[in-house]
Amino acid sequence: MRLIPFVLAAFVASTPGLAQGWEEYAYPDYAFAVAFPSNPQVENTTFQVAPGRPVPAQVYSVRQNNVVMKATVANLANTNLEENAVIDQAIKIMSEGGKVNANVPARIYRVYGRHLTAEWADGSHLMAQLFAYQGRLYLIET
Repeated sequence: MRLIPFVLAAFVASTPGLAQGWEEYAYPDYAFAVAFPSNPQVENTTFQVAPGRPVPAQVYSVRQNNVVMKATVANLANTNLEENAVIDQAIKIMSEGGKVNANVPARIYRVYGRHLTAEWADGSHLMAQLFAYQGRLYLIET
């Protein structure tokens, strides 16, 4: 099984000092690898893939200064949901209360998804990529 590399460094390259000393963390059971500046915390949780439809998910996260970097993997097995509908629902959840500035196609190798940016009135912002692949939803955000 081929791992899909997700690199958060591209999201925070404009923040001085954040891209130094990053390491790749591979999760072959979930078919992905991600780069973080330090060892991520891992949390088992749920994610709403449709209204009233939570599924098991794992969140890998690192907080550095005032930046939170997260990779979420949600299990879509047996949901019988269209990948685009799941991604649209995730975008709705992630951007709730904010203004979406970009919602455009994204791709890693042959895996297609969406690139999202949003901002809120308090000055906070989100940059994320969302992919549905082999029965899982991948959300990479900062």
